[in-house]
Amino acid sequence: MRTIIEAPDAKTWAGQRDRAMFSTLYNTGARVSEMIAMRWGDVVLEGQPAVHLHGKGRKDRSVPPWRTTAALLRSWRRRLGEPRPMRCCFRTAAVTG
Repeated sequence: MRTIIEAPDAKTWAGQRDRAMFSTLYNTGARVSEMIAMRWGDVVLEGQPAVHLHGKGRKDRSVPPWRTTAALLRSWRRRLGEPRPMRCCFRTAAVTG
């Protein structure tokens, strides 16, 4: 798994996004649909970090990210310029805000 997570080029926008996304997928066991739906308001990185997932059948769950995953998410969020809570965490194009 480490090889897959570290495969994207960390020097590029897409590579940083993919590393954070792959790590979050692996860490949380999220479905792709849950990852696509994840907004920054669903991610808590201060205090006791948690990723809140909204799954099939309106089933919600919260998963504590590993330190390495939380660090990747913090870095990714900084790269995006502290995005608004309703913004997608892993969008496909570099959009600010």
